[in-house]
Amino acid sequence: MSRLEHALPPSAVTYGRQVAMISGTPVIMAAVAAGAWIAPTEHTLLVAVLTAVAAIVVMALDILVINVRLIRSVRYTIDAQSLRIRRGLLIKQEMELPLRHVISVSIVQGPMLRRLGLAKVRFMTIAQPQVLGPVDVLTAEKIRASVVGVSEGQP
Repeated sequence: MSRLEHALPPSAVTYGRQVAMISGTPVIMAAVAAGAWIAPTEHTLLVAVLTAVAAIVVMALDILVINVRLIRSVRYTIDAQSLRIRRGLLIKQEMELPLRHVISVSIVQGPMLRRLGLAKVRFMTIAQPQVLGPVDVLTAEKIRASVVGVSEGQP
């Protein structure tokens, strides 16, 4: 197995943007509704418009800058003993998962991931599942095969 550090593929950014747009739209709608509800009657339209503009600007910043940098910050390394995942911009997170603790490995693909040729790799352990991805499907299959081989005691 490789000791090289790997990054997520560029298409992971596209996936992240799509997820952010889908999850951000209801937030914008709720913010506009709350702003219109709280505002005095004579200013309801103005408050609703200003709230919508502010929410759209924040969402655009998230989709175009923050989300991209977060996805590009993810690095992972797999060797014969462990999987290491590093991520984060301001708050750095580093996780090491000993492969001997892995109970099962599954590949997860929803409709958007399938359309982009991506998958997430879910590692089940006694404590809690860990997810890596999205990575391309071939990489996901290679990771699963190598981790399952190690957890079963194969070379």
